[in-house]
Amino acid sequence: MRLYSSANWKDWRDEGLMIDAAGLPDDVWYKDRFWAPEIHKIRGRYYITFNSRNESEEHEHHHACGVAVADEVTGPYKVLTHDRPLTDWPSNDLTLFEDDDGNIRTHAPTYTPQEVPIDPEMLRRFPGLAE
Repeated sequence: MRLYSSANWKDWRDEGLMIDAAGLPDDVWYKDRFWAPEIHKIRGRYYITFNSRNESEEHEHHHACGVAVADEVTGPYKVLTHDRPLTDWPSNDLTLFEDDDGNIRTHAPTYTPQEVPIDPEMLRRFPGLAE
């Protein structure tokens, strides 16, 4: 996933790769087909949500959502969902936000819209969000 920036919406600067698929192991679930990334600044850190899957025949997995974190918007990003996707169901376009009450939530509009509070166990996977 490549990141571009622009100060005027006309001239664009290539900021580099947020996740470099070429450097990933062949059997990781998010090896191929990155799409629809979002960047969220929450509690002073940058989180990207992304859709992905592994297209290989050896790795049967549905498309799903992942999350990565960085201290700067340009990275480097560390994938927090390396071992498994954030969702256990086929999902796309997951968004991440902090509610007015301070809770971190996800919203997945795929199939049946789902809004899910991120529980304390899941927050442990998100550096900087766990209390």
